[in-house]
Amino acid sequence: MNSKLLLFAVFLSIPFTTATAKSFPEKDPVLSYTAPENWTSTVAKNGNLAINSQNERVSVNFAEVSTAASMEVFEQMLPAMVKIFTDPVEVEKPKVHTEAGLTGFTATYTGKIEGNPALIIFVLFEGGKKRAVLGNMILGDPQTLPKKDDEAFKEFMNSLKGASKSADKTAGKMPVSSYPSKRPVLSYVVPGNWTSEVDSEDGSISINSENERISVNFTEAPATANMEVFEEMLPAMVEDLEDHVVAKKPEEHTEDGLTGYTATYAGKVEGKPVVAIFVLFKAGKDRSILGNMILAEPETLPKEDSEAFDGFMKSLKGYTK
Repeated sequence: MNSKLLLFAVFLSIPFTTATAKSFPEKDPVLSYTAPENWTSTVAKNGNLAINSQNERVSVNFAEVSTAASMEVFEQMLPAMVKIFTDPVEVEKPKVHTEAGLTGFTATYTGKIEGNPALIIFVLFEGGKKRAVLGNMILGDPQTLPKKDDEAFKEFMNSLKGASKSADKTAGKMPVSSYPSKRPVLSYVVPGNWTSEVDSEDGSISINSENERISVNFTEAPATANMEVFEEMLPAMVEDLEDHVVAKKPEEHTEDGLTGYTATYAGKVEGKPVVAIFVLFKAGKDRSILGNMILAEPETLPKEDSEAFDGFMKSLKGYTK
């Protein structure tokens, strides 16, 4: 792949074929990754990183930038990045994604490079105050990409993790997140290998286990939370739950600074049994957090998923600065 088409140039070549996990940047790393066997890694004199498949059909590029990562900053950067490609078309709108301790803003485009079709994923990973990692993943002519390259790329993406901070190592805990991003109401810890995505349009958040047997969803609602309001909302929330029955009646619950109204139902989704917990958290006058926790086929839920969900529920607290 022609280096002039990449975001980052002026490389000092350092090839390697090891499957050992690496970190980026070298100093105070933000993320860790494992380069597939036979792929090459090239580090520029300024520290930027390029990882390429053997046939150069897949190219991954990272650079450290001196700005705090946010959706606003990412959307401001996108026009300049997209200009590098011919006939760009947005495939997936910008969104925030969290997994394995790494939070980033992503957007996907199709376009052309030297007349050939390409799929491009742009990313901006959080790295702290006034610091982030900017990157792209480019797949040349994805429709004809060899199976081994496709699988290797997926393995690379799965290997991406947040670089462990010393404080996290000592405490043995995952980073604490909060919701909503503006005027947060609650805080929580996403279990390792679970994913977290925020809808850029309505701000709702979806947190899912790796096998998608567990799904947690929150959205901000313009209503004052109380039992009467919650009971009025319930019929609309459970209508998509087939053959639903009340497993636990609505009740008020307060713990760790977070007050909410909860109700539990059993039912089916696409013919499969589920347990659904509906919640409405207090957030002030004319404002609340509406949510649900859905466990698919709970009778056969793997022990690690059950324990991870229990840990997530215990991590829920009222937000404090």
